[in-house]
Amino acid sequence: MAIAASERRSRTRKVRAMFTLQLPCYESWEMDANAEKFVITIVGAEDVAAELKTMTNGKTVLGRSIDVVPVSTTSDLPKSNVVYVSPKHADKARSIVKGQHGHNTLFVGGESGMGDTGVQVALVGQGDKVGFEWSKRNVKNGGVKISPKVLNLGKELN
Repeated sequence: MAIAASERRSRTRKVRAMFTLQLPCYESWEMDANAEKFVITIVGAEDVAAELKTMTNGKTVLGRSIDVVPVSTTSDLPKSNVVYVSPKHADKARSIVKGQHGHNTLFVGGESGMGDTGVQVALVGQGDKVGFEWSKRNVKNGGVKISPKVLNLGKELN
């Protein structure tokens, strides 16, 4: 039985949101001791942000409440722990990464090939599934330590 396109999009949206939420649980980095919230900024993917808000209601990451911030423009992004950059903003990913420089931010790209833009992890559609690829250079330079157990599940780029 074929899966309807709308159901496939819904599944993909949920998987992208879940991946963006779960990945920080397998990382370590220096966080601002005064930060009350764990900020996840979603650039240009309102559907993923809505799904993530539902998933994170009342939950915490690293002992902090989660604040999901959907944005449609790439200017003036809040200081974030995680930034998900949608495929439609892939061309702006490099400037987004530069804008968060020094904040120990995990950058997740919404499509294959975004490792060249500075993101550490890029989601890759594989049929009805979503996998990921990761940039060794960007992980090393990004200020975020991702568990090797997680990285071994993805495809290493450089």
